[in-house]
Amino acid sequence: MDKLNNISAKLDNLLVSLDNSRPTQEEEVYYDVTDVAKLCKVARQTVYNWVSRGVLFANRATGRLLFKQSDVIAFLEQRSQRPTRSTAKSKIDPEALSEQELKALAEEQDALYEAERAYQIAHAYEINRLNNSHFNACLIVKKRFRIGSAELKRCCMLYETWDPTIS
Repeated sequence: MDKLNNISAKLDNLLVSLDNSRPTQEEEVYYDVTDVAKLCKVARQTVYNWVSRGVLFANRATGRLLFKQSDVIAFLEQRSQRPTRSTAKSKIDPEALSEQELKALAEEQDALYEAERAYQIAHAYEINRLNNSHFNACLIVKKRFRIGSAELKRCCMLYETWDPTIS
């Protein structure tokens, strides 16, 4: 009986030492879309847009978008380091600019608008192509944005969303 007690004590000591030797890993905290939207003080759709653009990484393993706490914190820190648009706008005094500088600024804003519109067209095509056929996606996007086939193809080629199997 003493031998059994001795073996049992040794096993208990061995188990305790194994538990102590394991590195303790804290479980990662995950946020859903609503939590991230509240933390960033934006709409839920903005979070979905960030994910679709690849700005913010999400885990889709569960069928829902889940975000690691560490990824969200890093994203928030990165955003806080960027200058905000309101400070950039306040630095420009239109009266101090020459006519040539005003034209250049207007052209730059037009180019930004066109790039954003092209991105929206390409993104809408891609989403609709995944849910429908290429033909239906083209019809939906052309009607929504009131554009022709050539404009749709140009935007999609620009953002590499055009289905290369379709001419």
